[in-house]
Parts: sequence; structure tokens; C-alpha cells
Amino acid sequence: MLHGLFILASVLTVVLVFNFFAIKAFKLPAAKRKKYRQIALVVYGFLMLCIGVIFLKSGENPLSGWFYVLFGIVFPVVSWMEYRTKKNS
Repeated sequence: MLHGLFILASVLTVVLVFNFFAIKAFKLPAAKRKKYRQIALVVYGFLMLCIGVIFLKSGENPLSGWFYVLFGIVFPVVSWMEYRTKKNS
């Protein structure tokens, strides 16, 4: 019971922290929001890549592992390509 309450409290704390940063992000200028969005996509892609590699090494589900690896590579590449096209125009 105590372990479950600890998990609930930690999840609520994480959600409140994300909410706080989301509210702060909406008050930022558009240029900074785009920069933070790109950083978040790169970090998200790296995390997905790590999860995919863990799935592949554990042998749990290779299809899911390759799915995570693919999207872990695609997110930063698409973010970089979008940044390059906007920078050149």
C-alpha cells in the first residue's frame, strides 16, 4: 500500500513539473519555443533509440526494438532537416 502511494505521489509530482514547464514555455517568445522544441525532439529521439537498443539486446521483442530504433533515428533527423530548411530560407 505504501509503495503504491509513493508511486502515485511521484507520478503526480512529475505531471505537475511538466505542467509548470509547459505554462512557462507558452509565455516564451516563438523563437525560444522552437529552439526548446527541437532540443526536446532530439532528447526524445535519443531516449527512444536507447529503449530500442535495450529491447534488441534483451531479445524480448525485436520488432518493437527496431520500431524504437527507427523512430529514435528519425526524430532528430527530421528536426535537423526542418531546422536547415527554415535557416536557409
